Amino acid sequence: MKKTFFLLSLFLLLSCDPSEEQNAVRHSFNGMMIAFEKKDPGALYDISTVQVKKFFDYLLEKILNGQYKINTHYPENRQKEALNSICWDFAADAMTGKMFFVAAVDPGLIPDLTERMAKVRAIYITGSQAKVKTESGDIFSFVKDPDGVYRTDIFLKSIKSLEWIHRVEENLAVLDRNIELIKKGTADLQ
Repeated sequence: MKKTFFLLSLFLLLSCDPSEEQNAVRHSFNGMMIAFEKKDPGALYDISTVQVKKFFDYLLEKILNGQYKINTHYPENRQKEALNSICWDFAADAMTGKMFFVAAVDPGLIPDLTERMAKVRAIYITGSQAKVKTESGDIFSFVKDPDGVYRTDIFLKSIKSLEWIHRVEENLAVLDRNIELIKKGTADLQ
């Protein structure tokens, strides 16, 4: 009888231990909470998925190419306005997607950390997707990146929905059309 009770107790104890996967998700979640507490865009970048990082690398590359085109083809008296239209001020000192992310993300927009937000109520893992539900009712999504680390992708939708991102993408398209007009000798820039 004692042996059965001991085995049952051991089984219950072991079944309550979080799995390695849950610990990995919790570690990533804790990193996000520290970034929120410090209002640190660089730390938020570090816990972001490969897709977020690729987006900022891509956008920075497009802006850098746009800057080169403006300096090469635009009349000098139109260059400053054109550079402003592609958010060159954010990208001017950025050598990497991370530096661009840090320059572009306003720390004042990073959520204030609350005690209830930092307390995990439950962790749900399905395949490479994980969700953390907190005491405050917030749900944070994580994705297992190719390196096996869980990172968040919650910033990508938010970032892509920002008006200035759309404006930059539209202005980069206008820039390309204007370069064609300049090459044709048409002075009617958009």
